[in-house]
Amino acid sequence: MQAEAEVKYQIPVEKIAEIKQKLLKYGFVQESESHLIDIYIKIDKSELGGWNFARVRKYDDGKLFLTNKRWTGKSKESKVRQEEERTISEQELEELVRGKHGLVTLEKDRTEFQGQIEGRDTTIEIDKLHVGNKNYCFLECERLVSKEQSATTRQELAEWVRENIDNTLTEEAPSMLEFAMSFKN
Repeated sequence: MQAEAEVKYQIPVEKIAEIKQKLLKYGFVQESESHLIDIYIKIDKSELGGWNFARVRKYDDGKLFLTNKRWTGKSKESKVRQEEERTISEQELEELVRGKHGLVTLEKDRTEFQGQIEGRDTTIEIDKLHVGNKNYCFLECERLVSKEQSATTRQELAEWVRENIDNTLTEEAPSMLEFAMSFKN
């Protein structure tokens, strides 16, 4: 089973155009723009730190994906994110949310780029969110790798982003789930 190696940074909204130009300069191709609605249907605190969750993502074309993400490993220092995803129907979505109240939801506009870093396929996504009366923007750089390669790949991706996109991006942003939960209180 593959693991997801990713780094995520909050970026200033006014830097989006500049960052997109840099991605194109480095050979990334803009693959898509979409409006997404994330509905978190199950959330559990992981013993390894962070969160395990099940999320339904609704794309603007009506497609629905159920994603289960969980942390695995022997310790917090060696944890690896496992991800399983499948398509579901509207009926399955209705069954999953029936009787559940106060679900964490998040809407965002995503621009996805595909390219290579160090000769390996890499996805970079820029998410724009409007929460309350404020706009937020995040850059996520990710690659699927073996569990053994997860930590070194995360480090490689973080270094590439700092060296090529923005050297001020030194502190990783919270997960989208943690970000959304911060507004529920």
